[in-house]
Amino acid sequence: MSANQAKFAPGWLVEPKDVNHIDSKIWPAGLTRSAAGDISLAGIPVGQLAAQYGTPLMLIDQDDFFARGKKVKSA
Repeated sequence: MSANQAKFAPGWLVEPKDVNHIDSKIWPAGLTRSAAGDISLAGIPVGQLAAQYGTPLMLIDQDDFFARGKKVKSA
């Protein structure tokens, strides 16, 4: 991370030791990576979604979205 980026980044955001690690602070809980490296969201391969709907494509894991909303509301 450059010095310029670092001054705007939140304190908890650090450069990962393993770039393949899916950090739940950033990514939805329903995001997984297969042994082959394919990423799925809520059990659906994102490559399949991109092929079906095109890119760029914005995806939201509804379960994760509502769970995070409940945490914010109860904080």
